Amino acid sequence: MLKFPISKEEFLSPSSKYRALPFWGLNGELKKDELERQIDTFKKMGYGGFYMHARAGLVTPYLSDEFMELIRACCEKAKEENMIAGLYDEDRYPSGVAGGMVTRNPDFTRRYLRFTPYKNGCAPAGKVFRGFPRLENGKLLAIYKIELDERGYLKGFTRLKEDTEGENIRYAYLEAQAATTDKQQTYVDCLNPKAIQEFARITYDRYKEKVGEFFGNVSPSIFTDEPQYAGQVCLNFALDADDAILPWTNDIPETFLSAYGYDILDHIPELIYDRIDALSKARLNYHDHIAERFAAAFSDTLGNWCRQNGIDFTGHIMSEGSLEGQTMRSGEAMRCYRAYDIPGIDVLGKVVLEYPTAKQAQSAVRQQGSKGMLSELYGVSGYDFEFRDYKLQGDWQAALGVTLRVPHHAWYTMAGNAKRDYPASISYQAPWHEKYRLIEDHFARVNLAMTRGKSRVKVGVIHPIESMWINFGAGDTSGGIRSQLESDFNALINTLTENLIDFDFISEARLPDLCPEGSFPLKVGEMEYTHIIVPELSTIRKTTLDRLCAFSKLGGSLVFIGSCPDYVDGEKSDSALSLYSAAAHVGSAGARLIGMIDSARDIDIRLPDGVRAKHLTYQLRDEGDSKWLFLATTRFMGSPDADMPNQGIKYNVGQYYGPQVLKFELNGVYDIELLDTLTGNISALPVSHISGKTVFERIWYMHDSLLLRLTEHTGEPEACVYTAPSFSEISRLDGEFPVALSEDNVLLLDIAKCAGMKDEILKLDGRLRAERGMPARGFFGKQPYQIKRESPMEHVKLSFAIKSETVVPSPKLALEHSETCRVFLNGASVPSNKIAWYTDRSIDVIALPEIMEGENELTIEVPFGLCDQLESMYLLGDFGVRLLGGSAVITNPVRSLAFGDWTKQGLPFFGGNVIYRIPAPEGAFTLRIPHFRGALISVSDSTGRFIGDIAFSPYALPIPEDHSSDLLVTVYGSRGNAFGPLHHLSSIPYQQGPDSWRSTGDLFNYEHSPSPKGILSAPRVCR
Repeated sequence: MLKFPISKEEFLSPSSKYRALPFWGLNGELKKDELERQIDTFKKMGYGGFYMHARAGLVTPYLSDEFMELIRACCEKAKEENMIAGLYDEDRYPSGVAGGMVTRNPDFTRRYLRFTPYKNGCAPAGKVFRGFPRLENGKLLAIYKIELDERGYLKGFTRLKEDTEGENIRYAYLEAQAATTDKQQTYVDCLNPKAIQEFARITYDRYKEKVGEFFGNVSPSIFTDEPQYAGQVCLNFALDADDAILPWTNDIPETFLSAYGYDILDHIPELIYDRIDALSKARLNYHDHIAERFAAAFSDTLGNWCRQNGIDFTGHIMSEGSLEGQTMRSGEAMRCYRAYDIPGIDVLGKVVLEYPTAKQAQSAVRQQGSKGMLSELYGVSGYDFEFRDYKLQGDWQAALGVTLRVPHHAWYTMAGNAKRDYPASISYQAPWHEKYRLIEDHFARVNLAMTRGKSRVKVGVIHPIESMWINFGAGDTSGGIRSQLESDFNALINTLTENLIDFDFISEARLPDLCPEGSFPLKVGEMEYTHIIVPELSTIRKTTLDRLCAFSKLGGSLVFIGSCPDYVDGEKSDSALSLYSAAAHVGSAGARLIGMIDSARDIDIRLPDGVRAKHLTYQLRDEGDSKWLFLATTRFMGSPDADMPNQGIKYNVGQYYGPQVLKFELNGVYDIELLDTLTGNISALPVSHISGKTVFERIWYMHDSLLLRLTEHTGEPEACVYTAPSFSEISRLDGEFPVALSEDNVLLLDIAKCAGMKDEILKLDGRLRAERGMPARGFFGKQPYQIKRESPMEHVKLSFAIKSETVVPSPKLALEHSETCRVFLNGASVPSNKIAWYTDRSIDVIALPEIMEGENELTIEVPFGLCDQLESMYLLGDFGVRLLGGSAVITNPVRSLAFGDWTKQGLPFFGGNVIYRIPAPEGAFTLRIPHFRGALISVSDSTGRFIGDIAFSPYALPIPEDHSSDLLVTVYGSRGNAFGPLHHLSSIPYQQGPDSWRSTGDLFNYEHSPSPKGILSAPRVCR
């Protein structure tokens, strides 16, 4: 064995640079003491630092002296704690407007070309147009007479010198959105370098002025978020008299003429309509030009600023996950990445395997030798995201190159709308936050290894984005082609990934710079490829053909999928035919393709029946004489309660469910060290050496991942026999057991009477605002710091009916801004002095008199104005709760629970942790708790000695022989049943964002729908 390159101490506790930096949502009135307290919490949770991200609800004026002094204080605190204080370049998102300061200049607002059959002011009254609203004041650029056939294909057109009456006349207007004012904010023109230079002057220069000394050390990077140009809107039906939208800016005709030698205004109808017998070179050139203008104006401008000032540029662009999305809003993701020191992606949600997004960024990172790859992940996943979800969603991304995780996100406050800001908050508000280090230590250990050396990749794939561009016409004439391109794109990615062939995409636009000439292997930047795949393309660049011809002649493996490209650089040509004829071809991405490139394989994984396992992915890295291998699960199960074999779902009673023993084969003869990322232990992994391969077997559970170090084996071949662990169940710990709650139980108060109406609290808020002519509460509306503070327009009275079957002594009420409210219980005034806080420091707790048996009325008079809003309230105390349709009844306190859903046993709204006291058998045994809902489970004995955690399949924990007579089993809950969208129809899946709480129609129900929580079946005793 070679000397291990990482110390055991470093692997056990990696430094901050390997750890996640969550978005820290600065969404309230910022206070230095509270900011520093939360930084301490981040450190305890295992984070390496944070990105300071202005979010909806910010009270402290953005980029003001006060704001910047607090940013500086956070940087200084991070320096003291050996943490990282990442910067973020916008008030909310998308980046580019500096909270509206850039777009106060009308020269810098977003603009686009409107192609329309209607002159300004002549559109039919009441007609609804897709895309941007008609401004009716656009600058006329050109007029056309078009000729379409009966199916909507373009037969011909004429650019007119003057307006002419008649049919089939179309107008091209340049429209510019109005400047930002106190009443509205518009987005920036991302195709205009002067606008982005102004953004850099206002934002980036401001950061340099105030915290520039931290650039490159405490603050190594600045994050830009979702830049985009005006999204293209195609016609749905070519024959419809409707508007189409093209991305545009003032000088597009001039710069296009300079780049391509002809006037793009002579060809606008070709960008909108499809010809039946030909593709449009002008359409290809237009999209290429827009992609270049966007990459140069936005990414290059800011990336160059960062390099000149010693700070890394990172973040992600909008709509990078699909060919169509890129075409509509960003042109080409891989072209943009050239400016990023740390290219990034955005993969939000719970059940998402967004391979295209990750593979594009990973390819750019490898080819340009970037410092790492960032992912903004976990957002919109909801309050009930569990540790097993955090691990699964992070593992496959780590295998696909992510080295800098940006969890979305940690809230500074939950006040007002903040609690609905794409939850959950991965911070102190979560009842499990003190255990979260388990997740962060795991990923830090993975990163410590996977940031070493260089990725081992042999396969390159020509990226098909330009074929999407040239087919981007009306929905009914080319939409099917686009859909097929998208489907083929994903099928190829899935086929290679599922068959364990790592690969990189190759951008045709970037290829000439990254690969000056063809060679074998094909050298593209820092990477070298022995196999190249050309997917089904409508058009290919001559520069690509030249390099592939040289590659093929020198012995490279070249495979075309589908037919030979008919167009070269957007022109009809047969110049690709000779290369196509000499290469291998296959009809579609599938088993035959894998067979043609199998010599590029480094690893294979087989199921017990010999079929390749398709639910794992990997990354292999070379570092000197050793290699690092990380393997991860790429499946998300509908239920976490049972391992599904090979990602299959079986429906017949009695069929096998459970983990399988997988057979791993690595090309080469290696000794292997296993790095346990959950415990920090390092040990030898027994392997066999067979016919030049390293082979081992391992049972694979649904949440597993595997980090290995491979070194060359120099001795005699070895052999090992694997015995899979098994759990022989001898009994179950069934019954009803005493429990303790980590905090008061909760009765959610979110249905109230107000002004003669009884309704859910957010619906009441909306109706009151509408009646008073006030703007609706919106996530992207004006920030509090942008609104003139004023006295409330009035106080409104909220009345809550509370029914109780028992007397509740010493109850409490949790509400926001208690100091501005007047509280009455059963007609008696109650002091509103804050005595504590609930869940978040912005939610005050006040003492109430006892709740009587029978009917009670709680009345709260709350201020209501532009800066005030209605929110749910929470009755806290020692009681139980039983749901009755759309209402609830207080019952006797919860002192014990049977195994099963605790929301049906008195705790429907409880958001804390529950400690079960369970008698344990004598002697050592393994405790399995395979069915639970909660972030994780921790087990101690009754003396308080911690034994271990249960978070991932197989949900097993060894219990030592010297345990006490009882075990304390803590199920960590979530805030979802207190703060989640409980009125959204539970049978309809959704991702939680600000609008999830405002469902309408049949998606809304007045009955509450709490998520199941607790230990759902009796724990198993195994020996």
